[in-house]
Amino acid sequence: MYINLVVEDDVHSNILKKVLHYCDLELEIVHSFGFKGNAYIKKNLPAFNQAARINPYLVLTDLDRYECPPLLLKDWIHFKVHSNLIFRIAVREAEAWLIADRKNLAFFLGVSEARIERNPEEIANPKEYLVNLAKRSRKRHIREDIVPRGPQ
Repeated sequence: MYINLVVEDDVHSNILKKVLHYCDLELEIVHSFGFKGNAYIKKNLPAFNQAARINPYLVLTDLDRYECPPLLLKDWIHFKVHSNLIFRIAVREAEAWLIADRKNLAFFLGVSEARIERNPEEIANPKEYLVNLAKRSRKRHIREDIVPRGPQ
């Protein structure tokens, strides 16, 4: 079965690919759209809904500053959702899902597991939190690849 992904960024894309890999379905990703934040997804959601008539679309966005998923849905969806549009919301941010796997994240980042928050859903900005963890990495390539560079 073919499926298209709609994501905010590379982190979302990698998360969805990993989740789909572990599903017991034979899925082939046809195309990935987005990589321009949630404003792009919100603006283009009606078009993705129309395109879902041909192939399924799996959309992932972060809850971010919305109080709860129903409020985001009320704000974003003003059309009849096609059954092939699979819309998922990460509460608060998808990065919190990565933080929840403390042991593997610590190993990947090269930091002590003790440094990683036990309640990732309570972190106000998980993306920033991950960057701050990466700053403390013992692995140079992690610091270079994840930590944004300042003005040059």
